[in-house]
Amino acid sequence: MVSALLAWVVGCSRPAPPTPELIILHTARLRGNVYPTDVRGEIPLQHYPYLAGYVKATRAEAARHGAEVVVVDLGDSLAGSFAAHVTGSRNMAAFFNTVGYDALVLGNLDADLPADLLPQLQAPVLSPFTGPAGEPAMAGTQPGVRFRKGGLAIALLANFHGDTPVAQHPLRFPSRFGPDRRPVVPVREYGPVLRSLPAIDGVPFTAMAWMKFERPDPPPERFLGSLRALGIDLILGHRIGNGRDPESWQGVAPPDWDPPVTENFLRNNLGFTVARTDLRREGGSWKVLRREVIPLTANTAPPDEEVRAAVAPFAAAIREADLAVGTLDRDLDAAAIHRIYLAALSSMPDIELIASPSDSIRSGWKAGPLRAGQVFNSLPWTAPLYRVSVPASRVAELARLENLDLWRNRESSDPVLHLATSAYFASLVREQFGLVEIEPLPLPGEFDFFLGYLRARPDFAEAIPGPGWVRAEP
Repeated sequence: MVSALLAWVVGCSRPAPPTPELIILHTARLRGNVYPTDVRGEIPLQHYPYLAGYVKATRAEAARHGAEVVVVDLGDSLAGSFAAHVTGSRNMAAFFNTVGYDALVLGNLDADLPADLLPQLQAPVLSPFTGPAGEPAMAGTQPGVRFRKGGLAIALLANFHGDTPVAQHPLRFPSRFGPDRRPVVPVREYGPVLRSLPAIDGVPFTAMAWMKFERPDPPPERFLGSLRALGIDLILGHRIGNGRDPESWQGVAPPDWDPPVTENFLRNNLGFTVARTDLRREGGSWKVLRREVIPLTANTAPPDEEVRAAVAPFAAAIREADLAVGTLDRDLDAAAIHRIYLAALSSMPDIELIASPSDSIRSGWKAGPLRAGQVFNSLPWTAPLYRVSVPASRVAELARLENLDLWRNRESSDPVLHLATSAYFASLVREQFGLVEIEPLPLPGEFDFFLGYLRARPDFAEAIPGPGWVRAEP
C-alpha cells in the first residue's frame, strides 16, 4: 500500500511532456498517383485516403491542446500518373483542395502542367525556379509565401537542390518551365524573397522547403550560415531512397544541422509517406520536440471518405482513356521498351539523329493485354518532342553525354543533321552546346506520340530502329 502510494506521488510530481505549439506535416513526390479507389493505378494500394485521414487526426489532436497544423507539399506531386495526364491534374487539385493544404511547391517533374491548373488550386503555389530576370517560372507562382495560422506568422521559401550549381548536375535541373517553356534558373538568393513578402502580425516561424535533398557531405556550411542569418527555423527536406538506405523509413535519422532538418524519405517511389515535425517556442526560438516519417496505411489512420468522394468523379474519364494497345506473348523489360521507343523515334521523316536517356523507361510490361495506362507508367513524359539542328562534326561530342543513348542514320551525309529528342534533352544540348536551331515537332507530347506508334503497329514488340540506324560513337 505504501509503495503504491509512493508510486502515485512520484507519478504526480513528474512533469508532463511539453506539448507542441506548431505541427508541420510535409509530403512530396506523390507523382499524380491519386486514382478513384475502383480504378487500378500504378500502385494498387492507393495511399491518399490514409494521408487525408492522418491529416484530419493530427488536426483533431492539435486542437485539444491549442496547437496549429501546417500542411505542405514539396513538389513533384501534381503530375506523373496516367490519371493526372487524363484529367489535366484535376485529380490532384481535388485531393489538395479537399485535404486543405496550406502551400504547394512545384518540382522539376511539374514543369509541364496545364496553364489552367494553378487557378484551381486553393493553396498558394511556390516555385523554386524563376526566369533569368526573377520573373515567375509559371504564371501564378512565387518563390516564397507568408500567411497567418492562428497567432503565428508562417513564412515558407521554395528551394531545389540546396545551393548546388546547375553546371554540377545539369540533368537534374529543368532549363524550361511551364506551358510556354520559358527559360528558368533555380532560386539561390532568399533575402530579397523574404523582404518581398507582406508583413503579418504574429509569432514568426520561417521554413525552407528543400526538394532534392541529398544530405550533402560535408554539410554545406556556407549555405546553412546564410539560412541562419535569414532566420530560418526549419528545413523541410525530401529525398528518394536507394538500395543503400535502410529498409525502414524510421531507420533514417535526420542530419544534425543548424537549422534543423526534417527529412521526408521515399524509398524507390513506393508508397506515400508524411513527415511530421512538432515544435514549441522556448526562449525566443523554436525547439523541435519530435521528428518522424510515417508510412501511410490503414494502420496509420482510417481512410478519409471525403477525399475519396472528391476524386471519384474522375473514374469514367480515366477508364475511357485507358485504351487497349495490344497483347504481349512475353514480358518486356525496360531495355526492350527503350528499344521500341527508339524505333518509334527513327520512324519520323526528315530525322537523322535520335536520342533518349537510357533510364527514361520507368517500368516493364507483363505478358498479356497491354493498355494505355501501363504504357504511361513506363514513359510518363508529356512535353513535346523537339527537333534540334546539329552540325555533323559535333555528333561525337553529343555521344559523350552521360546517360544518353544516341543513334545516327548512317545513310545521311548532310553537314547538318536533325535530332529528335525530348524537350528536356533538347534544352540540355542547347544550353551545353550552344545549338540555337531548336523547334517543337508538330506532334503530340512524348507519351501520346509513343502510344500512337504502338497502336498503329501490331508487331511493336519486335520493333527496332529502322534500316541504316546505328548507335553513334563518341
